[in-house]
Amino acid sequence: MQDFDRNVAAERRREERRKRARRKNLIILVETFIIFVLTIALILVSIGYFDLKNNTVPSDDTTSDVSGTASSDSTQSGSSDVANSSDAASSGPTDEQLAMMAEVDKWYLKLVNPDKSVSKDFISSVERSTIREKYTSGAESSKYLDKRIIEPFEQMCKAAADDGVTLISVSAYRSYNYQNTLYKNRVERCKREEGLDDEAAKKKAATIVAVPGTSEHHLGLAVDINSVETSFENTAAFRWLQKHAADYGFIMRYAEDKQAITKIIYEPWHYRYVGVEHAKAMGELGMCMEEYIDYLKSGGVKK
Repeated sequence: MQDFDRNVAAERRREERRKRARRKNLIILVETFIIFVLTIALILVSIGYFDLKNNTVPSDDTTSDVSGTASSDSTQSGSSDVANSSDAASSGPTDEQLAMMAEVDKWYLKLVNPDKSVSKDFISSVERSTIREKYTSGAESSKYLDKRIIEPFEQMCKAAADDGVTLISVSAYRSYNYQNTLYKNRVERCKREEGLDDEAAKKKAATIVAVPGTSEHHLGLAVDINSVETSFENTAAFRWLQKHAADYGFIMRYAEDKQAITKIIYEPWHYRYVGVEHAKAMGELGMCMEEYIDYLKSGGVKK
């Protein structure tokens, strides 16, 4: 009986040890499973983090593609032009464009036309110098130019003379009063010869002789050469100027095919100083001064 009791007690202890062992194994299994799950979760979180980081739209210095995510190596080259254009637009005008825009305010590009006048005070304040007599017609109105362009004008006349061509000023700087006299005379002529009423005569006259305050001659930067007749275009002097005027900074101001823009009739005799660089640029671009000023203001964008 005692042996039986001992055997029962021993069996109970073994059973208890087996239960503890099963519980321990279960705990280990559960802990292992939890560790495994946490490990997988950590890996997934890490992968998601790096994906998110790589796909986030850069805020400052990384170029993004159209979808808003960073461009891959295979698509960056294809979108580079768009990105560069966007950067250029956002960064504003380049130094070169700013320099072009600034030129508009220089004295040699001062624009005067039927829509843009100068004051009497400005006209009287122009610092003038006298053209050498051999390069003028002798009339008082042919003798003076802005002192800064006397040298290039006389150099042009001398170069032409060396080529056997005569260039002389027949009209240069004009005062307000002198221009007013010319304009009034033209108005009366339009009335007399064409039978126009006062308003129509003034309008017609303004295309031939500038209204006082709107003439380039007020600047001392314009000069009528040899003649004030359209037939000047058939002379050796005109042909020489077409080839060489820009080398001295002068342009033929009122071209035949630009009358709708300049609002002035074709004047093959009227030359305006703008500087060598701009004279050549206008010729290459085929622009009159009004067009060229707009071109500079836009930073070199053709309209």
